[in-house]
Amino acid sequence: MYIKRIISIVIVAILMVAIIPVTNAANVYYTATRTRSLEFSNNSDSLITIRPTNNNRYEYAVYLADGRLNSTGASTSGDFNIYGGYRLVITALEDNSPVEFYFGSELQGTSMTIRELNMRANAYYTATRTRSLEFTNNSNSLITIRPTNNNRYEYAVYLADGRLNSTGASTSGDFNIYGGYRLVITALEDNSPVEFYFGSELTGISMIVKDLSTGHIYPPVTGESNYPDANGYLYNTFDPGLSVNLPLQLLPNITNQASAINAIQSTVTGMTDEQKQSATGIDLVTLFAEEAVARASTTAVTGSDITINQATLAALQTTANTISAAAEQTLTANGIATQREVRADARLTTTNTAPLTIIIDPSAAATTADNIRVETPNYAVTIPTEAIEENAATTPLIITITENTIETLSSNFNSSFLIPNSSLQTQSPHSAFQPQSSAKTYTVTFNKPVTENVKISLPPASGSPTFQAIVNSAGVAVGGKYNPVTNMLEARINASDTYTVRENQRNFTDITSKSREMQEAINVLASKGIINGTSATRFSPDNAINRAEITALIMRTLSKVDPNADGGFSDVRRSDWYFGAIGSAKRHGIVNGVSTTRFAPLLPIRKDEIVAICARTLRSEMNYRNPANPANVLSVYSDASAIASWGLNDFALATRENLVVRRTDGRFNGSATMTRGDAAIILYRMFLKMW
Repeated sequence: MYIKRIISIVIVAILMVAIIPVTNAANVYYTATRTRSLEFSNNSDSLITIRPTNNNRYEYAVYLADGRLNSTGASTSGDFNIYGGYRLVITALEDNSPVEFYFGSELQGTSMTIRELNMRANAYYTATRTRSLEFTNNSNSLITIRPTNNNRYEYAVYLADGRLNSTGASTSGDFNIYGGYRLVITALEDNSPVEFYFGSELTGISMIVKDLSTGHIYPPVTGESNYPDANGYLYNTFDPGLSVNLPLQLLPNITNQASAINAIQSTVTGMTDEQKQSATGIDLVTLFAEEAVARASTTAVTGSDITINQATLAALQTTANTISAAAEQTLTANGIATQREVRADARLTTTNTAPLTIIIDPSAAATTADNIRVETPNYAVTIPTEAIEENAATTPLIITITENTIETLSSNFNSSFLIPNSSLQTQSPHSAFQPQSSAKTYTVTFNKPVTENVKISLPPASGSPTFQAIVNSAGVAVGGKYNPVTNMLEARINASDTYTVRENQRNFTDITSKSREMQEAINVLASKGIINGTSATRFSPDNAINRAEITALIMRTLSKVDPNADGGFSDVRRSDWYFGAIGSAKRHGIVNGVSTTRFAPLLPIRKDEIVAICARTLRSEMNYRNPANPANVLSVYSDASAIASWGLNDFALATRENLVVRRTDGRFNGSATMTRGDAAIILYRMFLKMW
């Protein structure tokens, strides 16, 4: 063994080894080899330097506290500084030249956590003259790919909506790829291939790499991906649906059923069989189809007052329902097993940017459309049919929106995001890549109390929308889910207030050693105001979660917490922080008590209960269909015969939609309690399907 003065605890199948030392020596020592990498996580707020005992060379990848890739190197040596909250992965470059690192013993297991990984720090992909590579940045953050040589290549960059952004006939060096963008690279000479690399953890998740000569999509790098935690749950599993390319550039040209169906056909034609079978892939193409339906079911309106009544909607709803049915038939005919109906939305557009008043007449409650969207150049308001029925049943619901805008030049947008680093010095500060950003507020006023939410869609602020939130005048996050089809942040609201978009990232210090998937789930949900830590800096991911907590999380996700809702449970007092959440959950039929009179709010919740609640939420809020054969879906579990009969449809729906965190032993294990971290993953997977 190369690792000195420590005890290695093998967690599962040596996929990942946590290292816990027992030593009273001044330093602890750890060795990276060509086949065994080391991961150093700095859990403190201060810089920690690790030092090698030799000059052997190594490759590295550094990750920020939120999981984003910070920097990489293919060959270096010497000391390495790790900043607080950062994570460093190191691999020795040669089989017979291990690299031994050391630091002060007292830091190990507290300020510094060490793991062994059966994966290289970086993943490498080679483009040739006859084999082009396509790199799709599936995250919302910039990712840099770096070559291991100076061979020249040509490139083409495509925007998130499919439009061509930039090209180059001959260049070399690093390339920065902005979130949502695609880069295609071809080597210029037959005998001069170009090898690119980036952090291994990103492959197949944040970065999708495709060999265009064969169509092969590289899966996640094994060793860190699919690793189990101490409870046997698997994280970071490969999802081919994440790499679906939606032809967003076709949406502006949709005017009727034919153009809508053609756009949907174009989407599914470009999907692989694996993408068509992925729950994520199905959800994304369904979302695209719904936008195509709305674009084809559009009428332009003028003036500052827009009245929505049955006469306004008569023709639009007929068009929307007809095209929705045709869209679902197109998806089915092309191998997409839709799991929910393609919504029929009617869309009213206006070029008006002055204060807007939307008057919803009670007659609109008879509409057969699923949602009514009023869209301006800068924002949109969507009124679900349920909201019309609840809020405008007898008297009109009047919504007034006033937009206030202060234009400023973005100070944090890098105009070189899509240009090779070797040419940065040639770029003008007025490059076309440097956009205007806006400090905007939107004052929304309802003429009466609103019991069923409406949805507002606001443009993201400058930068990545990953941790941006829509906040109210008190600075409280009310939502902010990013819609990749409309490029808008969305939130459900029912209160008159002033709303704006702002960065709202939260970094918990006790989750840096957890899987990327768990960190992403916790950080994103926290930024959207859905999940809270146990303190300002700690999340306590290994603590058990109780029934009150999961109920509050679900209802916050739906923005359906009425603080005065009374569920009538004898063990839930009005003074309890969860009173309104539990009452709201009962009102909407999402969470039940343990009896007709008791809720047991502080009882640790079982895995099958969490799964069932999330499945019911998808069914009630998004109209997801039950699997035709639940037993067949549940047969993937080795303990299928022991799964509780009361929730078979719920468990099967959740399994099909990939809400369930799978286990290494293949069991469903529904009676187990779940930690806060594991519950966050299930909730996040559900959150991603709520539109």
